[in-house]
Amino acid sequence: MIDGMSSSDFLDRLFWVPAGISAIIAINCIGLSVAQGLWSAILIIISFFYGVVVFQEPVKVLPFGLSGVSLLVIGVVGMALSPAIFEKKSPPSKSIQSDPSNEEQILIEPTEIVVQPGIFASMPPTKRKILGYSAAVFCGTWGGSIMVPLKIAEKSGSTTSGINYVFSFGVGAMIVNVFMIVVYFLALRLVFDRPVPSFQLRVMAVPGSISGILWSLGNYLGIYGVLILGQSIASPYTQVALFVSGLWGILLYGELKGKAIVMWIASALTAFGGIVTLSYATNIKS
Repeated sequence: MIDGMSSSDFLDRLFWVPAGISAIIAINCIGLSVAQGLWSAILIIISFFYGVVVFQEPVKVLPFGLSGVSLLVIGVVGMALSPAIFEKKSPPSKSIQSDPSNEEQILIEPTEIVVQPGIFASMPPTKRKILGYSAAVFCGTWGGSIMVPLKIAEKSGSTTSGINYVFSFGVGAMIVNVFMIVVYFLALRLVFDRPVPSFQLRVMAVPGSISGILWSLGNYLGIYGVLILGQSIASPYTQVALFVSGLWGILLYGELKGKAIVMWIASALTAFGGIVTLSYATNIKS
């Protein structure tokens, strides 16, 4: 084992990588809004359970803690679902085609929705939904356990903490990701009989690197958040990332309009109320 890293330090990568894969499956099967709302709500509940029940993090007033978690769940789910609830379903447009044997134009009504090709496109709708909801539940449950090895290492007196833990996380994530990519490519070829996709290195070099850097900075601060505030309060707070992504969607991309913005703002205020309530209910370590 690398100096400064223990075998327990690799456990969180075994939580993080499968959680990320299940998130992709959930989004492909049931859509981004529903999937992210479901796994975020479950992650908040799981993280609070670990902090209060497993690690015995002190809570000043338990009813306030439960109320704060409930408000966070309602707010996060509301922010995630607001685009889907108020999305305007525009009627299918008619396309005009010419009949070669007749000069008269014929109106053609589209009869089915074109699904993007993929592994899940050929699945029956019911099975696809079951898979999507199951993946979202797994993502929230598994993802809510990501920082558990960090807390275990802290309680066992491990020196791998803070910036050292980030290095451990990166090495472990690379190893687990390479293994999962190999498994995925083998499954594509041997099970689904599909071609191996391109890595699109030229396309993803700049945006992928920027996204990775931003995520790493957030993960770094999240680690210190768990060490200082505790699992029960810091991990639920990270799900307020929906607030930032929602603002990007509203202000930069114009994704939300009218009533959807009103619901999103009300949900964001509800989530903020949950943060304030949770902060009051949980002791912050000095």
